[in-house]
Amino acid sequence: MRPARQLSTLAPVTSLLAAACAAAAIAAEAPPLPIEAAVAQALAHAPQRRAVAERSEAARGALAQAGRLPNPLLELRGEGIDGSDPWGRDGALDFFALLSVPIELGGKRAARQAVAAAELDGARAQMASTERELTLQTARTYLLALRGRELAEVLQENRTGLGSLVDAMRLRVARGYAPEADLMRFLAEVEQLDVRITQARIELDRASAALAALVGMTGRVAADVLVEPPLPEPPSGDVDDLVARALAQHPQIAAAEARRTAARHALELEKARRIPDPLLTGGYERTSGLDTGVAGIVVPLPVFDTNRGNVERAAAEERAATADLDALRLQLAAELRSLVLGARDLVQRARGVEQRLVGPAMTVRQAARSAFREGGANILQLVDAERLYTEARKQALDLRLEAIVRSYEAQVAVAGRLES
Repeated sequence: MRPARQLSTLAPVTSLLAAACAAAAIAAEAPPLPIEAAVAQALAHAPQRRAVAERSEAARGALAQAGRLPNPLLELRGEGIDGSDPWGRDGALDFFALLSVPIELGGKRAARQAVAAAELDGARAQMASTERELTLQTARTYLLALRGRELAEVLQENRTGLGSLVDAMRLRVARGYAPEADLMRFLAEVEQLDVRITQARIELDRASAALAALVGMTGRVAADVLVEPPLPEPPSGDVDDLVARALAQHPQIAAAEARRTAARHALELEKARRIPDPLLTGGYERTSGLDTGVAGIVVPLPVFDTNRGNVERAAAEERAATADLDALRLQLAAELRSLVLGARDLVQRARGVEQRLVGPAMTVRQAARSAFREGGANILQLVDAERLYTEARKQALDLRLEAIVRSYEAQVAVAGRLES
């Protein structure tokens, strides 16, 4: 009976181990997801990109509609209808069949087409801007998830090392070789590490869920599939040339230019609307049994409404669009210059940061731990050495990832895409 009871007790444990092994096998089979692949998936699946594409289609339809001629007007009219003979069988009914064709003057149709074409250019620029924003959003989210994973691993490693020191300190306190206050200091340090590990894992969980939404996945992206990219090179060359090239192809500039162009043609359209469009009329008339032809022209007289208010409004809109474009050029030029120079500085600083920052901190920690094991270390020096090492690794990680982000931003700003 006892062996059977032992087997029944171990069954849940065996099931849990089997489930854990199966989950580990599934995770191990998951292919890696480099940052370039994540960006490609986001561009292919993002609903905001589809929304902008549909707006481009709407602008294309508006352009096609802007070139249509006005519809003709057909008028069928009977006169002389009375109650005794409503159909005019006695020949007293007069009948008119008229066809009127509006004639647009002043280039109104061409101006409408120009406005719609500029709006289509703006929609295409918005598509390019959305793709850039989506690329950078995916890259930032990816690196944020990567930071959460790496930081959690760094803190967990330090937590494991402190755990062995705490065990040694407990033994020393129990034997009377060390005061209990030193143990309490260690325990407080361990608790702080546990809190930071929890925060890092929360950051990883949140960023993984956001990344999954961007790339079109359900749930969360597994932390194991994230791959830290190599430190990318920021754009090289003269900064002024890079800024000029970036401004020439920047989608925000293209969108602003499209708005100014649309405003200019809208002003032309409003000016053309001052010219009245005549209505040519021709048709058939039957009066008192006689069949005759009808021809005429109807011309609106611009006496009360000369469209002056709309012209003034359109002129002001054009001036505003020009001012917005000038301000955007100045703003983007300053931002691009700062972005390129900052990316270069960060990448240069990130090269060799492990040797310059983490290496000395590791040496200090190893020395403090060795002295502690030999019983000659000050507890404050040991705690400071542990903090120094943890902060050095965290700062090195943050610097490396920030350099990658800034380099990517500079690449997208200048070339419009990530470059390997």
